[in-house]
Amino acid sequence: GQYAFKVIFECGGFPSMELRYTHPHLENDRRFFAKLRRQEIFCLMNADAVVVSSEVTREYIGSLGASASRAHVIPALVDLGLLGKTPPPPEGEALKLVYLGGDAPWQGVGTLMFALKTAAEQCAVSATVVGPTIGTSNERRRLTEMAKKLQGKVAVDLVGPVKREELPSILAGAHLGVAPLENSPRNLEQGASPAKIAEYCAAGRPVLASDLPLVREMIDPGEQGLLFAPGDAADLAARIVELAKDPARRKQMEAKAFARARERFDADRARRALIGIYRDLTDPSVIV
Repeated sequence: GQYAFKVIFECGGFPSMELRYTHPHLENDRRFFAKLRRQEIFCLMNADAVVVSSEVTREYIGSLGASASRAHVIPALVDLGLLGKTPPPPEGEALKLVYLGGDAPWQGVGTLMFALKTAAEQCAVSATVVGPTIGTSNERRRLTEMAKKLQGKVAVDLVGPVKREELPSILAGAHLGVAPLENSPRNLEQGASPAKIAEYCAAGRPVLASDLPLVREMIDPGEQGLLFAPGDAADLAARIVELAKDPARRKQMEAKAFARARERFDADRARRALIGIYRDLTDPSVIV
């Protein structure tokens, strides 16, 4: 305060919510979580501006007693210069899905695995699962066991961390991107703007995603992709089969997905919005 600094609090997630999933052994430590929540509220109350990635998160901070009017929504960002050059999907092949992300309980990778088993009974399908935690022993062991149960029905390729510049080649081999988010407090209350959805759209890939408010902020059902009931593997399988049998519809969704990325997720647009927030709080001459 003595130096008249302005404070911007950028909320990618709240420890009091995220740690319940990443460190479940702490779940019963109420004193610890109460301390985290007090610190989060202190930051929210004392920030001159708050940056969140979804309207769901804006509503969440309002429920904590902070001023939602000081919150600015900037969704997930993508480099269109990189992902926009992704080649078209392969033609004349079995339907190929891609999943980008970790294996935290709220991510729903298990739902995807069960859906693949069901969908394979009606169409030819394969999947590539890519994520930062896929290479760790515990996560790989769990996913490997799931993949083994699908042998002979679905080919599932487990890939560990990849560099950002490798994403176009990963996405080039897929027809659809999947975001099987679970119906959990982390997704329903805290909210987020899943980067995977923005990346699928930027690569011109239709999205199969859980029907949640945070997802509906990013894509329109039937336009850039299809939605299914969260945690419902049978419903996801039905959507997979539906698009496997309708390549013409997938083609229409590809163009709409890329248009959505250009309209809402372009990193250059977001940077300009963020600079605008800084300028509103400071002397414009300070911002270069």
